[in-house]
Amino acid sequence: PLHFTRLRACGFTLIRFIVTWEAIEHAGPGMYDYEYLTYIREILEKANEFGIQVYIDPHQDVWSRWTGGDGAPLWTLEMVGFDVENFRECEAALCQETYGRGHSSAEGKEGRRSGGFPKMIWPTNYFKLACATLFTLFWAGERFAPQFMVEDNDTNNGNGKINIQTFLQRHYINAMAELLK
Repeated sequence: PLHFTRLRACGFTLIRFIVTWEAIEHAGPGMYDYEYLTYIREILEKANEFGIQVYIDPHQDVWSRWTGGDGAPLWTLEMVGFDVENFRECEAALCQETYGRGHSSAEGKEGRRSGGFPKMIWPTNYFKLACATLFTLFWAGERFAPQFMVEDNDTNNGNGKINIQTFLQRHYINAMAELLK
């Protein structure tokens, strides 16, 4: 309530509210975080009580926090064969998570002091291997990787496999649909 009171006092009647795919489906394909979705619903209801409209932004930058931005869950990278533990060495992505200074409470002080994070600006990761590969597969997998088939229990094509593009897009859309329920 305090934040919405402040927003209204400043004259705001509309806010942009960022929601990421990772926040909804981080545990794995089709595994939704209903506690998080309930929390989002509570925030939206509270905003409504204060007369604040909400623009829900299904946000994404540079594919994922594991590729230098935010948006898609880690399992999307693993599904296509990436091992984020190797990103630092091969520079498939430059980000805090792969340089030992991420957001994990499991990282000890030694990892945080390791340093060596290269100078860069975050949009440069768009052109790095991990992000470029995932965007290509998401938007044009059927065109550029027609043989990249993955297991899918929801498919009706007889063999239980679909192209990675269809798989990723379906899971993204279904995660956002969960948000709207």
